[in-house]
Amino acid sequence: MRAPGAHEWRAVRAVRLAMLADPSDAFGHGPEVEAVLPEEHWRALAEEWASEDRALRVAQTPDGAWAGVMGCRLRAHGPELTWVWVDPAHRGGPVTDALLAAIEDWARQRGDALHLVVFTDVPRAVSAYLRRGFAVVGDPVPAGETGRHDWIMRKPL
Repeated sequence: MRAPGAHEWRAVRAVRLAMLADPSDAFGHGPEVEAVLPEEHWRALAEEWASEDRALRVAQTPDGAWAGVMGCRLRAHGPELTWVWVDPAHRGGPVTDALLAAIEDWARQRGDALHLVVFTDVPRAVSAYLRRGFAVVGDPVPAGETGRHDWIMRKPL
């Protein structure tokens, strides 16, 4: 696992668009919404991920392709898991666990629990988090204007 540099904005863009194209519908909108954003947006986003209050970890294949990413950012309630995506060819294997371990190492220095928000209607993601020690906190909450609902989940560190 490694943290990408701010200069890797093209890879950040590519993986974000791959995430949004994922048929799981875990992200709320497709890649067409973000594919039109200018280079400046992607450069700024890559720099944001390189800041002190955020962590982005990348799992790579032996040939250097990004097999998955996980991000974490500090919120008022503590570290929150974001930007979770593993290439379908690597799902169900060690990539998810290795990414989560790297994020937990970062988050442990900044809080006593890791939080996340996940759509209630994406059972594969919910199950994956439950298997990795997360627990649902409270009742589902509306997910903005989407008509969908979110689970808030927490894992002690």
